[in-house]
Amino acid sequence: LTLITEEEPSWFKRAIRIYNQKPNRVYEVPFPYGNEMIYIVVKTFGWRERFHYWISPLMSSKAFNSLKTALILQYMGLGTPEPLAAFERREKLLVKENIYITRSLGETISLREVLRKNYDEALKEAQVKKAAKYVKTMHEGGIFHKDLTLANFLLKDLDGEFYLVDLNRSRYKGRSLYTYERIEDISKMDFEYDEFLLFVEHYFKPKPIPKYFKEIATLRMKIKRGTRNIRIEVTKRLRESLKGLRFGHEN
Repeated sequence: LTLITEEEPSWFKRAIRIYNQKPNRVYEVPFPYGNEMIYIVVKTFGWRERFHYWISPLMSSKAFNSLKTALILQYMGLGTPEPLAAFERREKLLVKENIYITRSLGETISLREVLRKNYDEALKEAQVKKAAKYVKTMHEGGIFHKDLTLANFLLKDLDGEFYLVDLNRSRYKGRSLYTYERIEDISKMDFEYDEFLLFVEHYFKPKPIPKYFKEIATLRMKIKRGTRNIRIEVTKRLRESLKGLRFGHEN
């Protein structure tokens, strides 16, 4: 842990895989662990909005939040990359640095890739049902993930278990989630409509689906997709405008 946290930029230069660079730097690197060399994934958290930095004294760091959720998932018997360490550094209560480290899964494929690529339909249905069982167990156990996209469900092999990642936004409620919380989580899973219906059916099985659950969740999914598309377009235009201001003298 000390090796990583004190010289994190130099470890980034040794990365054999880089998954992301902004706002969070996520990469895989070989690491001496006892008498062996293992592969770890280092996630150094950044800030999407400066506002989040200023309110960080009021919250647990993203690294510690990830660690807590990972340990609870493991206790539930649910898959997530093995947590190894979490580190945070604060100045005047503000989070200046926080890092989360897990053991690498190696080569993986996401649930999104499985559903969007040319795999057998029976295999796709089996994965949706498996995801429904995972999410139901997680919700019944009190975890509100808050970033439950299909890309965050990873598989080492198609017959194996899911490993859930990106745990930093999650919250442990200490109780089974309320219906509105379940809808909020599930609505971020970017299913096609037939996949969504299959998921919901097996999420509630053997109980009947609550009245209006599908309709409200579907509406929430549409709203989320719409606002995401608007945000992407606004960000794109803003960058183009800033680029024009910066380099306008060259035209």
